[in-house]
Amino acid sequence: MNKDAPAFDFYPERWLVGTAAMTDAEQISYLRLICHQWTMDGLPDDVAVLRRLGGKGVTDAVLDKFPLADGKRRNGMLEMVRETQRERIRKSREKIEKMNTAKESRRVSTRGSTRTSTRESTRPLLSASSPLTTHPVDSPLPSLPGMISDDGPNPKAPEAERIVSLYPGNGNRYEAARACLGHLEGGDSGEIERRVREHAKRWRSLPPQHRRYCPQLVTYFSEKRWLDDPESAPWTIHEALKSSAAEKLETKKAFFP
Repeated sequence: MNKDAPAFDFYPERWLVGTAAMTDAEQISYLRLICHQWTMDGLPDDVAVLRRLGGKGVTDAVLDKFPLADGKRRNGMLEMVRETQRERIRKSREKIEKMNTAKESRRVSTRGSTRTSTRESTRPLLSASSPLTTHPVDSPLPSLPGMISDDGPNPKAPEAERIVSLYPGNGNRYEAARACLGHLEGGDSGEIERRVREHAKRWRSLPPQHRRYCPQLVTYFSEKRWLDDPESAPWTIHEALKSSAAEKLETKKAFFP
């Protein structure tokens, strides 16, 4: 047997029309029998029991509202309300189940995408180098994979990776290698490598507190910063500006005319 809701829809207009010819006692008994029918899923076919359930107002006029069907007395209107309510509840549950299923599917899909993204972000190609304050001065950056071209293997990719690994700056090594590779296509790789080594050597000669003042990898290689004079590079300027107060004015004039 289906478990019905504890309440049912009540239509005052229909009630008033249907009970207009009944006495007050008959209306009270009628309402009590309707409530019992809802909770008992039907009424027994025993007038004595019905009168105990409904009270003194159970008359033939009231019993006519509960014709016998499948061994039980039932009010036809109330059974229609019951079926309508059951169907409404069933559809509501199905809708909720579909929503929960869709939500679970999205959650699982999002979890899988997050895991994939996390795995990809930990690949050497996409990871950034260590901060300059913790990276060993004399050790190169970890090597990049040999595949950095969107069109497939590039014969100059290893050379670009090697040059990028010489530079001590921090940043996205993947994009820096792509930028460097573009310059290698139409430039002198030997000259680029020589200048990068000069900048790296100058940077390593600085006191530790000044080594963090270094252009980012992508900026350095995309803007051809290896063409800068190593002695006027950003870290050198910063070092000069940290000199004694008496020398600051002349230093600024020299570097910022």
